[in-house]
Amino acid sequence: MGTRVTRAAHHLALEQIKEQMKQESRGWLRQRWWIIYQAAVEPRRASEIARQTGVSVSTVSRVVASYNRRGEVATQTPGTGERRRAYLTLTQERAFLAPFVARAAQGEIATARQIQHALENDFSDPPLGRYRDDDSVPLPCGYDVRRLLYCHASGSG
Repeated sequence: MGTRVTRAAHHLALEQIKEQMKQESRGWLRQRWWIIYQAAVEPRRASEIARQTGVSVSTVSRVVASYNRRGEVATQTPGTGERRRAYLTLTQERAFLAPFVARAAQGEIATARQIQHALENDFSDPPLGRYRDDDSVPLPCGYDVRRLLYCHASGSG
């Protein structure tokens, strides 16, 4: 049984931490601020803070350690569900797929091979390391035509 006390550094005053909790609309970030507040107001073992805040001990340790190292910036993470590894911007992706969507509206079917070929022709400068088997033309890494089509068709991309 550890006797280590989890204590938050004084990057912000307690009133500022409470204000951050009140202003935050996202629940998971509000919960991070609550963990930091608990560690700042009454330093105690991580297991006790975890029990009070309803998270795991490792979450308490991770949040407090990150806050102690980096301050307020530690809570400003991107979260989930965002476009992180997109090769094209959302505007470029929509512009690229517009002709295929228009053809699909007329009843034509665009195959993944046709879209991949158009993608290679439009966005292949500079060639990045991956090769097709048939003619050794370099493909940009990170292109997944099926994912691109699925995201566009479902409206999430």
